[in-house]
Amino acid sequence: MTKGGCIAAAMLLLAACTAKAPAPPEAVCAALRPALPTWARADTDRSKREGARFLDVWAAVCGDAD
Repeated sequence: MTKGGCIAAAMLLLAACTAKAPAPPEAVCAALRPALPTWARADTDRSKREGARFLDVWAAVCGDAD
């Protein structure tokens, strides 16, 4: 097995040992709030689309986009 394969196998084993309940949506929204996109004059069309998509998902999950 390669070094990368060993690392991947070890990570899978560790993940199986740490069965955690999923975080509540409020915690996820609070953690992601600092990553909400801001706009700049230098934004490209792509960055604008990606930011708008992020805000669409944010609004669907968290209920707001501020």
